[in-house]
Amino acid sequence: MKNISPTLFLKGMAMGAADMIPGVSGGTIALVTGIYTELVNSIRSFDSRVIRLLFIGDTSAAWNHVNGAFLSTVLSGILTSIFILSRIIEYIMKIYGLLMWSFFSGIIVASVVLLFKRYRVVHLFQIGYVCLGAIAAVVLSSFPALNFSATYLVIFLAGAIAFCAMILPGISGTLLLVAMGVYPTVLSAVAHFHWDILIFFSLGGMVGLLSFSRFLSKLLLHHEHTLLVTMCGFLIGSLYLVWPWKDSLEDSSSGIVNLSPSQYGVLIDADPNTNMCLLFMVIGLTFVFTLNALGLRQSEKQSMEN
Repeated sequence: MKNISPTLFLKGMAMGAADMIPGVSGGTIALVTGIYTELVNSIRSFDSRVIRLLFIGDTSAAWNHVNGAFLSTVLSGILTSIFILSRIIEYIMKIYGLLMWSFFSGIIVASVVLLFKRYRVVHLFQIGYVCLGAIAAVVLSSFPALNFSATYLVIFLAGAIAFCAMILPGISGTLLLVAMGVYPTVLSAVAHFHWDILIFFSLGGMVGLLSFSRFLSKLLLHHEHTLLVTMCGFLIGSLYLVWPWKDSLEDSSSGIVNLSPSQYGVLIDADPNTNMCLLFMVIGLTFVFTLNALGLRQSEKQSMEN
């Protein structure tokens, strides 16, 4: 991409915000906004050729080889979102968690609609892949929390696992951090700049991301439609994760217990805020459709300029 627009930066910010919410994936945002394949291939391009180009001092060629303008814009958006919004999201999830889960439910529903429009499911085997993805997402969400001690080795491994998951639509890297019992540690490190934890987490993430992106890039090259249809299934299954009305009194080690709004109201002996939750679902839907429209408009503008 020669011309980088502010829209791409906003997509990166949306990815960063999504990656901080358990049950939501930044890969979902990348996929629905049309930058997913380019993102994976750009990450994969960090190879021996880059090292050779840097060794001989040809930084311009190295920058172009890794699609530096694209990656730097997306990464800037992600980091901006993470460091600006980490404390805000930490606070909002505690105080307005019900509305936030509703918002992200709307995001996922809109993503599924747009993706099925883009990657049509017309054969029986494709339906099978969608079902497989949905079942896999629900099974992953059912794993009990492991509660590892937050040692540097565990933080490093958690970074590797989480970063791999973060580029898979429908699989939340943050949710895996929750399952490993290190999510509060990592979120606190981001919010309060605990550099030792951030360094080990980032190093693990880089190792995991660079290695996994090669495998994912090959799948996209040879089985793009099948892979993306399966990811649509992951998104459908992830709705189980972000369902707003959960049994908050349930022991977190036993997995997720979803309730109907009326059951939740009885449980907490208060208004389940059904109407407000529906409103925030609509806001989430609108957000994704607007972002998609902006992306299409920008693509058309760039096509006309070229």
